[in-house]
Amino acid sequence: MRRWAFLILGALAAPVLASPASARDVGADVVPRITIGGRLISTLNATWLQGDGRDDDDLYDVSIADTSILTRFDRRLFDRSVGGAVVGLEFPDPDADFTDSVFYHRVFAFLWDRGYQVELGRTKLRNFLVEFPTLRDDDLLRFTEILNGFSNSNTEEYHQFGNHLALDLFWPQRFLQVTGYLAQRIETDPAGEMKEEFDLNSGGLFLQRTVPGPLKFSSRLRQLGVGWDAQKVDVDGDTWKHAFVAGGVVNLTMDPLDHWEAVAQVIYDTGAGDRDLTTDQGRALAESVAVAAAVNYRHSTFQVLRWKAALTAAYKDYRDEDAAEWSVVPTFQYRLGDGMGLLAQYQYTRRSGDLATAVGFDQEHTVQIGLSFDFETTFNDYIGERQSILNMEHGYVR
Repeated sequence: MRRWAFLILGALAAPVLASPASARDVGADVVPRITIGGRLISTLNATWLQGDGRDDDDLYDVSIADTSILTRFDRRLFDRSVGGAVVGLEFPDPDADFTDSVFYHRVFAFLWDRGYQVELGRTKLRNFLVEFPTLRDDDLLRFTEILNGFSNSNTEEYHQFGNHLALDLFWPQRFLQVTGYLAQRIETDPAGEMKEEFDLNSGGLFLQRTVPGPLKFSSRLRQLGVGWDAQKVDVDGDTWKHAFVAGGVVNLTMDPLDHWEAVAQVIYDTGAGDRDLTTDQGRALAESVAVAAAVNYRHSTFQVLRWKAALTAAYKDYRDEDAAEWSVVPTFQYRLGDGMGLLAQYQYTRRSGDLATAVGFDQEHTVQIGLSFDFETTFNDYIGERQSILNMEHGYVR
């Protein structure tokens, strides 16, 4: 009888005496969903620079800039929300003030559900509203994104990426989205070298109406929004730089096979402190108004994209200086197969006044011809897609 009593007591005590490590080990058996995606974009670039009072200059190179690899790991949580992390790297421009061959452009944790999304870490800054149909997202960076007033480097990634805490709130029935963020933009010294330490130095608030990709042909207006961004640049004391942005996307036709759309955005930057246009930081701190617009055509066969062509135009006026610039960019992309594309783009840029003197060339012609390849694959998918991982990269917004 005593033997049976000890056995029963031992069975009852086993769960109590189990170590906390054993309980945690159960969660380790829940394999996360794993998504791997990437894009290679390789172009042969030919650039001709022309300036008054100096010799013309010709540049030729092969560029793999903006080539990127992304990985995402996520799980369903106890309350049915989804949490996970993204790690990604990108190849910067070869002439950038950047000592490494790759740049970790996305390293962040996230949490999302139907009505909200939280991001914490390094990722794309919320410094624009709409995406323009150029080959690379930095082809018209000076016109289409709010510039980083802390950077005196020609490295485009310093303007586009940074550490932030962002909260998105969604009202799906009304297609409304409110975004608030605190950002830690990358800071450089006057020589353009990244500082080892920098503070939480900016923030902003955006409000927009965005129709999801599967419903984009349900109305003419696909996207419309406004936003405000503030940077504490500390030039000549406690100084703030504010920027206000508005933009949208309109369906010109409702045919998904032969589709025309129009894209437009305007950015007013109050600027701060030094307005010397001879440096990258000086141009970022100058008061300016930038306007960009594009018409984009997409031809699909059985709703599979075969080719697209676009014409983008942009203008920027430096308000307190005798300076302006404008650019026209026709772009063509032809899909050779799933994930494989043939690319072609011409960009003409014209500068005037003090800006032409500062840059050294008042006219610039760039021709790009190349190939792109993109892929995405998912393992252990038990969650259901909110958006493709490639939607985080330029040119893949559905």
